[in-house]
Amino acid sequence: MLQTVVDFLLWPVSLVIWIWKKLTNKIITLPKPDPINPTFMLPEDLKVDGYNYNPHFYATEETALAVQKRFDAMVSFIKPVVDADRQAPAQWFVRFTDGLEVNVGQLARFFAAYPEEKYPGVAMQFGIAAVAMERENKVYRERVARRAAFRQEED
Repeated sequence: MLQTVVDFLLWPVSLVIWIWKKLTNKIITLPKPDPINPTFMLPEDLKVDGYNYNPHFYATEETALAVQKRFDAMVSFIKPVVDADRQAPAQWFVRFTDGLEVNVGQLARFFAAYPEEKYPGVAMQFGIAAVAMERENKVYRERVARRAAFRQEED
């Protein structure tokens, strides 16, 4: 009796598995993302009061939107930057869900140095590593600030 029940249940299950394998025997690959061809502001546009700013930190809006999409950042925005005692030209940043803000020019520079057509995946790996490093720096700065606040409370 038990053998009959097992045989009765086993063959439909194995048939369903066999049909499933035949229908889903295709290799599914993700579509390749659009390549990022970064553009930066011209050095002539970055001269302020006799100071020359590095154009590698000054990506354009199109580049910022492409980097935001590729790195799955929450938002891209332009942020005013203070350089020592003077106002520097504003730079594009991306913000991630944990609040981390990274300069778009730093990430886009990898795509300029390692074009995706010639070096597939290399720029993205460097970008992910740069974001991870910035995230570690953020955690470290928060930890130092908490320790300083705790020491002030003790005094």
